[in-house]
Parts: sequence; structure tokens; C-alpha cells
Amino acid sequence: MALISSTLGSTLDGVTRNLDLSALIGLCVQQVALGKHQLQIKLSDSGSIHVDSSVELYDASGNLLESWRSDVHLESTALVSLLGREIVATAVHPPRRLDIVFDGGLTMRLIESQNSFESFQIEPGGIIV
Repeated sequence: MALISSTLGSTLDGVTRNLDLSALIGLCVQQVALGKHQLQIKLSDSGSIHVDSSVELYDASGNLLESWRSDVHLESTALVSLLGREIVATAVHPPRRLDIVFDGGLTMRLIESQNSFESFQIEPGGIIV
């Protein structure tokens, strides 16, 4: 499993039940950038989410809008619909997944890749999975 570390000095395996993502609540998406092998989401107040594994985006009804992986390149993406959206909730689903819910009901699901590389990084909090 990948490693989760934080600025608080804790080190945990995978996505754990006690992972605190409360600092994300209220942050707003300022930029969505797709790189060759990484998705970067810049948030207000110097927050960020960098993804090197898999992301799924769902609408308010739970319908899958898009599935993104670092090894698949998209020409257009539903992920831009996150621009200007505020994070209103988070949910942790150990051992491999966490959900970030935005106003309007969009949900971004981050999935830990179970390899020896980082799957995603989240600020604030210094979280690395």
C-alpha cells in the first residue's frame, strides 16, 4: 500500500478511517490542469489536490460523468465543471478511496493505486497517499 503522511508527523498505510480532510471544506476550485501523467486541482487559500492515479467524477444523481487515469489522455474533460465549485463535504472509504463533494452535488472520487508510487497529494494537511 502507498503511504499517507502529514505535517502532524503521522504515517499511515493507505486511506485510513481517521484521515482528516476537514481543512478542505469551504475551499473553492480555482484551476484544473491536466498534465501528461498528473491531474492538478488548485484550490483557494493555497490548497491543492494532485492526482497520479485514478479519479472518477459523478453528478448529483450518482451517474459517472468521467473516469480519468494518469496513463489515459483525454481531449475534453468533464473535470473542468469543477471550476468555481466549493468543497462542501468529504468522505473516507478505507483502504483505497476518498470522496470530495462539491456544491451542486458533483463528487470527485480519488482512488489509491496500490503501487509503490504516490497516488495523490492534498494540501492543506501535507497528505500523501
